[in-house]
Amino acid sequence: MTPRIRLAAPYDFEVIARLWNVLHDQHVALVPAHFKRLPEPWLTDSIERNCTSPWTDFLMAEVDEQVVGFALVGIEDPTHPGVCPKRRGVIYELVVEPEFRSQGIGRLLSDHASEWAKQRGAEEMSLYVFEANQRALDFYLNSGWHVEMRRMVRKI
Repeated sequence: MTPRIRLAAPYDFEVIARLWNVLHDQHVALVPAHFKRLPEPWLTDSIERNCTSPWTDFLMAEVDEQVVGFALVGIEDPTHPGVCPKRRGVIYELVVEPEFRSQGIGRLLSDHASEWAKQRGAEEMSLYVFEANQRALDFYLNSGWHVEMRRMVRKI
């Protein structure tokens, strides 16, 4: 079992949608006050938009020709005049099939996402993780990421 990372192809649409729902269902379970089930039109539109954008790509993880995960990666250029003009790569979504987790596939996707962004002029990577997702927090902290900022909320 040697994982392979490749760019998404048109035939990956259904597996991207299925895996995105796996990830999103996990978010719904972890933070039900924030997330609800994804409406199908939004998911379809989002996949199509990200597949055709020059600023994003789906990186697909395969094991024995079976897709077992993906990372949605993109590029952002800060536009605020008070922020240093540093091109950043962003991992918008990263998911690995539950039965393939803890086998280095997420790390491989993360590393390929960084390389993808570096090739497009990015100087650093960023991503968001909910505090309730301890498994993801541990994964990223153990993969060389660090916390730069926290988003604070309160009910009113």
